[in-house]
Amino acid sequence: MKLPFLTVLRRDRKGAAAAEFALAVPIMATLLTGTMMIGNYLSVRNSLRSAVDETSRYAGLYPTPSDTQLRTFFVSKLTRTLDAEKLEFDTHRTSVTTQVKSLTITASYPVNISFIFADAGTIDAEAERRVFVAS
Repeated sequence: MKLPFLTVLRRDRKGAAAAEFALAVPIMATLLTGTMMIGNYLSVRNSLRSAVDETSRYAGLYPTPSDTQLRTFFVSKLTRTLDAEKLEFDTHRTSVTTQVKSLTITASYPVNISFIFADAGTIDAEAERRVFVAS
């Protein structure tokens, strides 16, 4: 014997959209913020790569600029959204021959990854370029 109350409840569709919406919103919000965080990371990495490329071209000048001049030039080429205090910049010189040196320019910047409800830590955006300079 079926109860008429259960039959009425089974046919009643009021509130189904609200329940589906409540299940879908957290998933969609997570996907949206994840996409924004990936976009932010790629933007920072692109800025670093561009600045390292410009700095490597500058390092190819003769006479070769000092490490301090290279860092100053590098920071001037970064976008204004990046904090220079968090930036790691390094140059490493290696002799190839008596007249030519290899100069490796490396930069990294920590990108904070945070979702609406949780902080996922940081990922380092990195860029590196090697240029050959006169001794």
